This record gives sequence, structure tokens and C-alpha cells, in this order.
Amino acid sequence: MHLIANGGMVSLNMSNTMDAIMLTKYINYVEGVKLDVYKTIDNIFVLSDNDDLSIHTLSKKIISNSFYNEVKNTKFPSHIFKYFIPTLEDILKYYVSDKKIFLELHFKDNISELYKILTKYPYEYTIINKNNDYIYCDDPKDIDLSDITNQYIITRYPEKFYQKELISTKND
Repeated sequence: MHLIANGGMVSLNMSNTMDAIMLTKYINYVEGVKLDVYKTIDNIFVLSDNDDLSIHTLSKKIISNSFYNEVKNTKFPSHIFKYFIPTLEDILKYYVSDKKIFLELHFKDNISELYKILTKYPYEYTIINKNNDYIYCDDPKDIDLSDITNQYIITRYPEKFYQKELISTKND
């Protein structure tokens, strides 16, 4: 079983934010991070759970219909407003890890521009598409972990899977 943190470590942070993603670097049982990438009108690749920012933020903007300057300072409704919409390149500059990076692209054009950015940062990338055979699951109770050996589990809560694996290993 290979645990991939969906949007980073989101137990204490907002998904696809700098804090959530950077935490994955230090969690030894997490083998990588899955990022949701959207593109602004001016071809800036940003990370967000949704194209429609009103779903999780205080903005009514749509990323794909906005310029980067219009979305970059979007605030999340936390009491300290510490989260913002990061660019993919900001994350890649500071991630500095041997962990895998899975990218789910929510656009179809300007792929060559994306690849130019990716080649600047020597990580192991996987572009997720509909044909990939990953298990998306946020609760280990929903699947039989004994059947999973060498598969990737993309989850918002890798710590739950790790705890369950520890418990099952102790009981064996």
C-alpha cells in the first residue's frame, strides 16, 4: 500500500495550500502528494480543490475565468486568514523532497507550458487521468486493506490508513 496525500495533510490545514502540502515532506508513511491544478486566463497554474472559489473561500471568482492577480490573494474563511491560493511553481520551488507528485489537471490546453515548468524541478511526476487505477478513499473502513499490496491509495487522511495498518500489523 502506497499512501498519497490528497491535497496534502488536511487534518489541520486547508487542502492544496502551502502548509498542507509542505507537511507531507515530513511524514514518513506518506509517499507523495496529489495536487489539483487549474489554469487562469493568463496561463498561471494554481492549486485549488475547485475551479469555483466560492465553494471554499470568500471569493466568487472562477479560476479558469480569472486572471492570476484576481485570485492570488483569495482568502479562506479561517479566523486568521492564513491560507491563500498557491501557484504550482511556488510549491515546486519549496517542496524539495524525494516524494512523488501526482497532478490532476483540470484543463486541456497549454500542456506544453506546464511541462516547461515541470522540467525545471526534478521530481517524480505522475499525471492523473481517468484511466489510472488508483484507489480514492478517505476512510480505511470502506476498503479491505488486506487485498491491497502495491497500489496507490489517494486519501485526504493518510494518518487513518497508517493507524489502521499499525493496528492490523500488531494483531497479526
